[in-house]
Amino acid sequence: PLFATGLLWLLFDIAFGMAWLVFWACWLLLLPFAWLSGHRAVVQELLSPLPFYLHNFNVVLLMVELLLSQWKVNPEHAIFPVYFAIAYVFFNWWLYSKIGVWIYFFLDYDRPSSLPVCLLLVALIMGAFQFGASIANALGKS
Repeated sequence: PLFATGLLWLLFDIAFGMAWLVFWACWLLLLPFAWLSGHRAVVQELLSPLPFYLHNFNVVLLMVELLLSQWKVNPEHAIFPVYFAIAYVFFNWWLYSKIGVWIYFFLDYDRPSSLPVCLLLVALIMGAFQFGASIANALGKS
């Protein structure tokens, strides 16, 4: 059915954009800041097998899916990873209300930097999706 196909395509594009976000956030933010701030244990943890797999393998899986399927990345779907991220932020706020612990410190709405960080997050999500879409375009898959 057309509805199911469209929904799966949309979910693929959301996963595609978010996979690139996680990949780049790990390599351009988490690891360098942990290294520069002297948190060697955090660096070791991020490079240990399970976290390494969790932060990197989604990109591999989604690129294989892109190459072996008829899917194409639709640049008009760039807003949907942002919607997903907004829902995830609200989920984290709800989770904090239940367990009293911030999973991601930068989502703490009591910090003065909360709004700029959330706006930066939106820009990073859009950039990650566009990066992935440019690779897909180079492969003739957009």
